[in-house]
Amino acid sequence: MQSAIITFIINSGQAETVQDLEVSLGITLKKLLVILQSAYLLPDQHQFKCEFSSTGEQWNSLEEDERLSNVIFGDGSLIRIILI
Repeated sequence: MQSAIITFIINSGQAETVQDLEVSLGITLKKLLVILQSAYLLPDQHQFKCEFSSTGEQWNSLEEDERLSNVIFGDGSLIRIILI
């Protein structure tokens, strides 16, 4: 199973946290959010809007059932998680 180093930008509206993590691309966004919550990087009782970008210039929506390997093609991609 392939993995990639992804930069996560977590925006709570009040603060922004940036974290680089190596993630398996064989999982869905929903599974990734559960992993981030269990690692205390995301709060448990929140809804999230998620977007991805390969450059940080153009952002595209990322759905919970989307497999990361369908949208992430290597190291350096970005996932922005906005707490709603």
